[in-house]
Amino acid sequence: MQTARFHPHMAGHQIVLKSNLEETTQHGSEGFPAALYETVFRSKMLRYVPLHWHKELQLCLILTGRVRFSINQKEVEAGAGDVIFINSQVIHSATSISNDEEEASYCCINFAYEMVGGFHGSLMERNFVLPFLRNEQNDFLLISEKSEEGLLEEISSKMLHIRKLFKETEPERYFDIFAELVLIWKELARWLHKTEDQPSTRRPEDYETSREVISYIEKNLGEKLTLDLIAKEVCLSKWECSRRFKRIAGESVWSYLISARMAKAVELLLYSRKSVERIGFEVGFPNVNLFIRQFKKEFRTTPGQFRKNH
Repeated sequence: MQTARFHPHMAGHQIVLKSNLEETTQHGSEGFPAALYETVFRSKMLRYVPLHWHKELQLCLILTGRVRFSINQKEVEAGAGDVIFINSQVIHSATSISNDEEEASYCCINFAYEMVGGFHGSLMERNFVLPFLRNEQNDFLLISEKSEEGLLEEISSKMLHIRKLFKETEPERYFDIFAELVLIWKELARWLHKTEDQPSTRRPEDYETSREVISYIEKNLGEKLTLDLIAKEVCLSKWECSRRFKRIAGESVWSYLISARMAKAVELLLYSRKSVERIGFEVGFPNVNLFIRQFKKEFRTTPGQFRKNH
C-alpha cells in the first residue's frame, strides 16, 4: 500500500502525494473535472512547490515575479505574463526565483483531457487531443512574447477570464469555462501542428529509473542514504543512475533527496508536536545543527521560527 505525503500549497490547500509522487487531489468533480489554483511565493515562507505529477493537464499563467519550473529533464524560467502548459503524467516542480522583496505568483488550471476532447472516440479526441498528448516532445510548452505573434495574448486573456469565472457563483459559468478551455486547446493544437514531426530524445528506461529512485527515497528518508546506495538499489552505476534521473526530474538525485527531506520536515513542523531535533533525525539529519543549517539554507529561517510563524 502506498503512503501519502502532505505538502503545504501556497493557495491554501495541501498537495497530497503518493509514494511515487502522484498527486491524489481530485481536480474539480466527476461532472466537471477542472479546477483553478493560485500559488503565491513570499519572503520567509515556502518558495517552492515540490516534485509531483497528475493525470490532468495543466496550464499555468505567471501573475507576478519570476518562477523556475523543473519539468522532466529541463528547467524553464517564466516571468509575469508567460504561460506554461504541462502534459499529463509529467513530473514537475516550481520554485520562486524572484528576490526576497518581490512576490512571485501564478494561477494554474488543472483539467481532464476529456474537457477539450469531447466524448470518447470523437474526431477532436482522435485528431487533436490524443496525438498531442502522446507525442513525447510535448512534455511542456512555454508560451511567451517570443512565441507566434498573438498566441500569448490570446491564451493569457482566456486564462484570466477563466480565473474570473471560477470566482463567480452563477451555475451558467461552467459553459463559459468549458468554451474558453476548448478555444485555448484549439490555439495550442494549431501552433503545435507545425512541430509535431520533431524526433524524440526521451527513453522509457529513464522514467522507470526515476520512479524507482523516488519510491526508494520516499520510503527511506530517515536513513543514511548515499548515491552509491540508491544506485545499487536500482541496479545501475551511480553515474548512469544520475544521468537517467536528471533527464526526467531536471535535478540531481542528491538535490531531490534534500528537497524531499525538507518537505517532510515542513510537514512534521506544521502537523506534529515533535521537537526540532526529533524531526531532523526522522528526515535523515542525526545532527540537529546540520538540520537547522540546511533548513535555513532552503527557507531563509530556522525550523523553530518557521513553526512559530505558521
